[in-house]
Amino acid sequence: MIETSNSSDSQPLEVDNDEINLLDLVIVLAKRKKLIFGLPLAVAVVVAGISLTLPNVYTGSTKILPPQQGQSGGSAMMAQLSGLAGLAGGLAGIKSPNDLYVGMLRSRTVADNIIQRFGLTQVYEAKYPSQARQGLAGVTNVPMHMSMSYSN
Repeated sequence: MIETSNSSDSQPLEVDNDEINLLDLVIVLAKRKKLIFGLPLAVAVVVAGISLTLPNVYTGSTKILPPQQGQSGGSAMMAQLSGLAGLAGGLAGIKSPNDLYVGMLRSRTVADNIIQRFGLTQVYEAKYPSQARQGLAGVTNVPMHMSMSYSN
């Protein structure tokens, strides 16, 4: 038999309301509006100030690739005889194609063209082109060992 209790000392069940009211969220955001808008604005001002005080740095990189040519039968035979050309290149101080490209990038002709194109005689306040070349050499970095990638 099931007994039910109708006594007056039983308490009514309380229901937990775990729902978030949208109005409560809006009120919290309105109370914190100075922090929400002020902090990102302050950080933006500080970052802008720092970036404007930093010196200008310009970096350029280049890749110079040799021309890709298919070999015919005659040119393949000539390539076998190219050991003599490699020997002559070794005597001139050029050990690999990379050395050739580094030498080209460090050449006086390339430096003079850069000085003329960008007006570096005024930038370095140079009377003579040799002074501008020395200024350019001081801020130019051409690595001795360049990595070359060849694709067929």
